[in-house]
Amino acid sequence: MEMELKDYVEMGEKVAGSAIKLAETLGVARSSISDAKAHRRGLPLPACYHLADLIGADHRAIAAASALVTEKDEKVREYLRPFAQNWAKAAGIFMTLSGLVMFSTAPKEANAAPVLEPVTLKVTESARNALPFSKTRPNDLYYVK
Repeated sequence: MEMELKDYVEMGEKVAGSAIKLAETLGVARSSISDAKAHRRGLPLPACYHLADLIGADHRAIAAASALVTEKDEKVREYLRPFAQNWAKAAGIFMTLSGLVMFSTAPKEANAAPVLEPVTLKVTESARNALPFSKTRPNDLYYVK
Protein backbone atom coordinates (compact mmCIF):
# COMPACT_ATOMS: atom_id res chain seq x y z
CA MET A 1 0.00 0.00 0.00
CA GLU A 2 1.37 3.35 -1.00
CA MET A 3 0.66 6.40 1.12
CA GLU A 4 -0.10 9.38 -1.07
CA LEU A 5 0.61 13.01 -0.32
CA LYS A 6 -3.12 13.51 0.18
CA ASP A 7 -3.06 11.00 3.07
CA TYR A 8 -0.17 12.77 4.78
CA VAL A 9 -1.79 16.18 4.36
CA GLU A 10 -5.06 14.90 5.82
CA MET A 11 -3.15 13.50 8.81
CA GLY A 12 -1.50 16.90 9.21
CA GLU A 13 -4.87 18.65 9.07
CA LYS A 14 -6.13 16.44 11.88
CA VAL A 15 -3.12 17.29 14.03
CA ALA A 16 -3.17 21.01 13.23
CA GLY A 17 -6.95 21.32 13.43
CA SER A 18 -7.69 22.64 9.94
CA ALA A 19 -6.15 23.18 6.52
CA ILE A 20 -5.59 26.86 7.25
CA LYS A 21 -3.76 26.11 10.50
CA LEU A 22 -1.71 23.44 8.73
CA ALA A 23 -0.71 25.93 6.03
CA GLU A 24 0.33 28.45 8.70
CA THR A 25 2.30 25.77 10.55
CA LEU A 26 4.11 24.62 7.40
CA GLY A 27 4.70 28.17 6.19
CA VAL A 28 2.91 27.72 2.87
CA ALA A 29 -0.14 29.26 1.24
CA ARG A 30 -3.55 27.69 1.84
CA SER A 31 -3.74 26.95 -1.89
CA SER A 32 -0.60 24.79 -1.58
CA ILE A 33 -2.43 22.52 0.85
CA SER A 34 -5.48 22.15 -1.40
CA ASP A 35 -3.24 21.63 -4.47
CA ALA A 36 -1.30 18.91 -2.64
CA LYS A 37 -4.52 17.15 -1.61
CA ALA A 38 -5.82 17.29 -5.20
CA HIS A 39 -2.47 16.03 -6.59
CA ARG A 40 -2.02 19.15 -8.71
CA ARG A 41 1.26 20.12 -7.07
CA GLY A 42 3.64 18.77 -4.44
CA LEU A 43 4.72 20.57 -1.29
CA PRO A 44 8.07 22.37 -1.03
CA LEU A 45 10.76 20.20 0.55
CA PRO A 46 10.98 22.21 3.81
CA ALA A 47 7.20 21.91 4.19
CA CYS A 48 7.48 18.13 3.67
CA TYR A 49 10.03 17.89 6.48
CA HIS A 50 7.92 20.05 8.76
CA LEU A 51 4.83 17.95 7.99
CA ALA A 52 6.81 14.78 8.77
CA ASP A 53 7.82 16.19 12.15
CA LEU A 54 4.25 17.26 12.83
CA ILE A 55 2.67 13.85 12.20
CA GLY A 56 5.63 11.70 13.25
CA ALA A 57 6.29 10.25 9.81
CA ASP A 58 9.51 9.47 7.98
CA HIS A 59 10.86 12.55 6.20
CA ARG A 60 11.81 10.55 3.13
CA ALA A 61 8.32 9.06 2.81
CA ILE A 62 6.62 12.45 2.65
CA ALA A 63 9.26 13.94 0.35
CA ALA A 64 8.89 10.92 -1.96
CA ALA A 65 5.09 11.15 -1.90
CA SER A 66 5.33 14.84 -2.76
CA ALA A 67 7.73 14.17 -5.63
CA LEU A 68 5.49 11.38 -6.96
CA VAL A 69 2.67 13.90 -7.43
CA THR A 70 4.39 15.65 -10.33
CA GLU A 71 7.08 13.20 -11.48
CA LYS A 72 6.53 11.97 -15.04
CA ASP A 73 9.61 9.79 -15.56
CA GLU A 74 8.63 6.20 -14.75
CA LYS A 75 12.18 5.24 -13.71
CA VAL A 76 12.24 8.00 -11.12
CA ARG A 77 8.74 7.06 -9.96
CA GLU A 78 9.85 3.44 -9.47
CA TYR A 79 12.83 4.67 -7.45
CA LEU A 80 10.67 6.88 -5.20
CA ARG A 81 7.76 4.48 -4.71
CA PRO A 82 9.44 2.20 -2.09
CA PHE A 83 10.08 5.18 0.17
CA ALA A 84 6.37 5.95 0.35
CA GLN A 85 5.41 2.27 0.66
CA ASN A 86 7.73 1.43 3.55
CA TRP A 87 6.32 4.08 5.82
CA ALA A 88 2.79 2.99 4.98
CA LYS A 89 3.61 -0.54 6.12
CA ALA A 90 5.19 0.75 9.32
CA ALA A 91 2.19 2.99 9.99
CA GLY A 92 -0.18 0.08 9.47
CA ILE A 93 1.78 -2.11 11.85
CA PHE A 94 1.93 0.69 14.43
CA MET A 95 -1.81 1.33 14.22
CA THR A 96 -2.56 -2.39 14.56
CA LEU A 97 -0.28 -2.83 17.55
CA SER A 98 -1.50 0.29 19.31
CA GLY A 99 -5.09 -0.84 18.82
CA LEU A 100 -4.32 -4.26 20.24
CA VAL A 101 -2.57 -2.80 23.26
CA MET A 102 -5.32 -0.27 23.86
CA PHE A 103 -8.17 -2.77 23.74
CA SER A 104 -6.48 -5.80 25.29
CA THR A 105 -5.40 -4.13 28.51
CA ALA A 106 -8.39 -3.80 30.79
CA PRO A 107 -8.31 -1.09 33.43
CA LYS A 108 -7.54 -2.42 36.88
CA GLU A 109 -9.51 -1.65 39.99
CA ALA A 110 -8.29 1.49 41.68
CA ASN A 111 -7.54 1.36 45.38
CA ALA A 112 -8.00 4.65 47.13
CA ALA A 113 -5.84 5.76 50.02
CA PRO A 114 -7.34 5.20 53.46
CA VAL A 115 -9.47 7.98 54.87
CA LEU A 116 -7.87 10.03 57.60
CA GLU A 117 -9.91 10.30 60.76
CA PRO A 118 -9.52 12.94 63.46
CA VAL A 119 -8.23 11.72 66.80
CA THR A 120 -9.43 13.22 70.04
CA LEU A 121 -6.68 13.31 72.62
CA LYS A 122 -7.08 13.67 76.33
CA VAL A 123 -4.05 15.66 77.28
CA THR A 124 -3.17 16.65 80.82
CA GLU A 125 -2.07 20.19 81.53
CA SER A 126 1.55 19.15 82.12
CA ALA A 127 1.61 17.18 78.86
CA ARG A 128 -0.05 20.08 77.05
CA ASN A 129 2.82 22.36 78.02
CA ALA A 130 5.31 19.82 76.64
CA LEU A 131 3.59 19.47 73.25
CA PRO A 132 5.59 20.92 70.32
CA PHE A 133 2.50 22.36 68.63
CA SER A 134 0.07 25.05 69.64
CA LYS A 135 -1.38 24.73 73.12
CA THR A 136 -4.78 25.81 71.86
CA ARG A 137 -5.06 23.16 69.12
CA PRO A 138 -4.08 19.74 70.50
CA ASN A 139 -6.64 17.93 68.29
CA ASP A 140 -4.71 18.47 65.05
CA LEU A 141 -3.30 14.94 65.03
CA TYR A 142 -4.48 12.39 62.46
CA TYR A 143 -3.76 8.72 62.08
CA VAL A 144 -4.27 6.08 59.44
CA LYS A 145 -5.89 2.77 60.39
